[in-house]
Amino acid sequence: MKNKSNYTEIESKALWYLQRYASSSENLRNYLRRKVKDSHLSINSEEIINEQYIRDSVKNIDLIAACRLAKKISIGPYRKNELTEKIKMRELGVLSRAGFSYNIVKKILFEMSKEELEDIYDQR
Repeated sequence: MKNKSNYTEIESKALWYLQRYASSSENLRNYLRRKVKDSHLSINSEEIINEQYIRDSVKNIDLIAACRLAKKISIGPYRKNELTEKIKMRELGVLSRAGFSYNIVKKILFEMSKEELEDIYDQR
């Protein structure tokens, strides 16, 4: 049986991480693995992510986090300069290195307008 207090501690860290950082769900998994390993708990990080209320809060976590990052560093629809091949490659690299899938990167950078990104960003 799981130690309930340790389990809820890790759950609260997961929710804090989601609220604090513009990060992909894979980065959340890695963060939870480190926390579980550091505290020597026998809790599987996938168990925590699969909890219903955390799953609800991470429903579109990758898309929301990518929107947040795009707004933060002025890329995609938020860019101030005209799109050139060099800028396109830089923006693709920034979002890819942040851990987002190509489908999300493509959607954020080329398919969505500023208003659509604002609507998604406001969902959090």
